[in-house]
Amino acid sequence: MFNQWRRFQFFDKELVKGEDGRSPHPDLQKLQITAAASGKGQTIFGDEEGCITLCDRKFQLCKFQAFERKVTHLFQLQQQNVLVSVGDDHLSGPVLKVWNLDKTDRDTDGFLNVLSKDVFEGLSLSRCPATCVTASEGLSLIAVGLQSGHVVLVQGDVQHNKASSRVLNCSPSFPIVAMGMHTINSESWFLVATASRVLSFQNLRQDSMEVLDEQGCSGGTATFTDEHELIVGRQEALYCFNRDGRGATYAFEGRKTLLAPMRGYLLVVAADKANTSAVTVYDMKNKLVAFSAVAQEVRHAVWEWGSIILACEDGAVVQVTEKDTQAKMEMLFRRNLYSVAINLAQSQQLDESFIVDIQRKFGDHLYSKSDFDGAMGQYLATVGKLEPSYVIRKFLDAQRIHNLTSYLHALHQRGLANAEHTTLLLNCYTKLKDHAHLEAFIRSDGLSLDAASAIKTLRGGGYSEHAVYLAEQHRRHEECLSILIQDLKAPHKALAY
Repeated sequence: MFNQWRRFQFFDKELVKGEDGRSPHPDLQKLQITAAASGKGQTIFGDEEGCITLCDRKFQLCKFQAFERKVTHLFQLQQQNVLVSVGDDHLSGPVLKVWNLDKTDRDTDGFLNVLSKDVFEGLSLSRCPATCVTASEGLSLIAVGLQSGHVVLVQGDVQHNKASSRVLNCSPSFPIVAMGMHTINSESWFLVATASRVLSFQNLRQDSMEVLDEQGCSGGTATFTDEHELIVGRQEALYCFNRDGRGATYAFEGRKTLLAPMRGYLLVVAADKANTSAVTVYDMKNKLVAFSAVAQEVRHAVWEWGSIILACEDGAVVQVTEKDTQAKMEMLFRRNLYSVAINLAQSQQLDESFIVDIQRKFGDHLYSKSDFDGAMGQYLATVGKLEPSYVIRKFLDAQRIHNLTSYLHALHQRGLANAEHTTLLLNCYTKLKDHAHLEAFIRSDGLSLDAASAIKTLRGGGYSEHAVYLAEQHRRHEECLSILIQDLKAPHKALAY
């Protein structure tokens, strides 16, 4: 299915360089990145030496020692500047640490560590590596996935180091790959992808476990999106899951190595040739490929500053920056892809006047191709926003009376017609001898029209019965009597009136 989507290059790829402007950023390249996260205007990297590095938009770095050995996982909250990290402090296994990046510790002069907890503390589990981590925005829950197929839930007042742990048994002996939680009112659903299956837990209860799929996925190839979907990648396709079960499926062959949601986009990294990755960005809503390229083997990917930041195996960091709206639109206009441009503008909630201008351009393009019906379809979408005379002149010149009639009728339905529009519409009906639509038009409830112009036009076209009806409805007594006597030769009716 993905292979049939239109392909664009809506992003520009660039190596993050050092001060010389040519070679890779030396400090980033030295990091040996093992984990990445983003939010609050910064990207965050964890490394082999247990350090966490904060990186601003100009790639100025701030580094601190977080663990004795290695940082394995990072998760940045989006509504507050709090970082959840998992790493190794000693040989016994993973440690969970939470940092408030807006506060400093008076004793260490570093960022405030609000929680430091052995993941296995107080639990009857065999020690094993952590495989993923996630947290709720209020930080009332932190979930740590394990290689053993268990999830450790840390709940309570985490920011004041008052939290307790319990375990969800998900898939014994099969690692946890990805997790995500969705809350509606007081009900919550916790979705988990493991190497062997996909699961759902309601309100984090073990006895509520539901198997959504009897197949799982490999490490890195599942992700939880802002739309509360768990997307699972396998060789043959991508599968979407939500609290109700399996949703959409997108056929896409290839060995996926990394999936990541990117603010409405989905990044898919697939194995390409030796030591390289095929990087593709999909716009799921508009069903198009927004970017594709080949890069050195990609290990981590995050979104910040309107860019995708890729950390590669060779130590390079690549910034894939989204083009501005005008540049994307010009690309589409050059290919006459106006319908794609309209969908894109609407999905990005751009200003209404911007969308109307695209619809006008689309109408003009179709008109130039003599697709008058298609053009009118676009112009009708602009009623009330585009000057009516712009459209009317085109269809008067082309003598496309049917199309002109539909536009004029739309103006009247919206209460936007003036006397000239009324006259023109009635002339169209009379020329077409469209008695049914003429009858329906003048008898429609709440019709907004210029009565004097309409009556004059109807009389001139020989539609005296319709003219007298309008005169009666609008209490134009003299005109009503004139029509009855002069046009219809019905003096008895005039006398009765």
